[in-house]
Amino acid sequence: MTLQQHLGHEEVVIGRQIKRHVERYVNPDLFASYRALAVRVLARTRIDAIDNPGAFPAPAAAEFVAWVQDVYRDFGLTDPPSWNPEQLEYDVQIQGTLPNGQTAVFSAEPAQDGGFDWHTFDLIPHPAGDLGNVPAAPMVATTRSVLPGHVRFRGMPNARWWDFENNITDFGGMQLGKRDFAKLAAMDFLLLHGNDWFVIPVDLPVNSLSVIDQLVVRDVFGENTLVHRAEDVDGGSGRWTMFRTTIQGQAQAANFFLLPPTAATAIQTGVVIEDVRWIRDPMANMVWAIERQTEGGIGQPLLGRERASSARTALPAVSAIADLLYLLENRVPINWIPFLPIAVNAIEGQIVLQMGALLPPDQDPAPVRPIGRILNSTNLVPPTEPYTLREEEVARVGIQVSRILARTRWLDGSTHLWIARRKNGGQGEGSSNLKFDLALDVAVS
Repeated sequence: MTLQQHLGHEEVVIGRQIKRHVERYVNPDLFASYRALAVRVLARTRIDAIDNPGAFPAPAAAEFVAWVQDVYRDFGLTDPPSWNPEQLEYDVQIQGTLPNGQTAVFSAEPAQDGGFDWHTFDLIPHPAGDLGNVPAAPMVATTRSVLPGHVRFRGMPNARWWDFENNITDFGGMQLGKRDFAKLAAMDFLLLHGNDWFVIPVDLPVNSLSVIDQLVVRDVFGENTLVHRAEDVDGGSGRWTMFRTTIQGQAQAANFFLLPPTAATAIQTGVVIEDVRWIRDPMANMVWAIERQTEGGIGQPLLGRERASSARTALPAVSAIADLLYLLENRVPINWIPFLPIAVNAIEGQIVLQMGALLPPDQDPAPVRPIGRILNSTNLVPPTEPYTLREEEVARVGIQVSRILARTRWLDGSTHLWIARRKNGGQGEGSSNLKFDLALDVAVS
């Protein structure tokens, strides 16, 4: 991202003032430059051109810092508190009030798109979810009377005889296997019992926990019928349920519905600013984390292959006496970070992947370290220990973790910007071509 893109088109005046001083003050790391300006502006330090000829003019610096904080808020220097680097996923817990008035804790795992919908929350049972004397929010009881409507879906058979149907959905073209019981049940509902289901609209406030105490149906004859829960049929042995929160470690779900304040459907994602791929290397018997893309100093993408190409050096020339060049090990691109299997419990077979470092075959080799935010996690416990990853997290297909720009609007129209992390499947196994004890034919210089 260029400096002009950071400023925006509406900041032309400030951009012109900064442009005159950009070559004298701004280093290649625009983030570090902003931090330096923010410290001086917030400390009310005089930074005009008289006292410090290499600084920005005071009005432009103050307005630039104010604009960045208004748009992006403050930039964090650490990982999100909910990010778990050992599992490469978010570990979120929220507090809520149960229908009985007690306070409980819910764990949440976001969906693949990063949204926190109702099905991503699980109730932590007692005593882990008991908060003791924490005051609970009051529960509000309401009674509503609504008119139900028939369930309608695309390709639904018409309920009337001698009525032509469209061919939008071809249920006869569905490919079913011997184990596709879910598809068979769905087709049975769609084709045979679709006109026997009704929808009852109920408006719920956002960020609420709701439970249905009673559902009474009044027919056209004036008779009232109490409708029991589906799982309470047949003496409570039924297991079918829907739109209910799961309880961790228990087969029976809770009897309430959680409507979280999520904006997943309204999120606009931007460019990928960091991309790390974990792959398994069977020949080397290790896992590699490949920094395919990281964030540059001024926001532009820094490709890993370009870093590796610029750091590649030519092999040393051999003398006229020896026609072969011996290498202890060949060179691996510097954006490939090794993760070695370490046994933490040999009896139970527990293995973790610990991040290592390669030593380039130079005269003064230094360990090759990652430069991105994902592999340089600040949420390690304890912080002094090396980065370890659970072995089961990296399957044969590999995994991909990326950092992307995200933007959304909330109910009140306010705009929110943040950097989100996404975890997806990889593209299979790979090979680093790492070899040891090599004798190479190199031309004499």
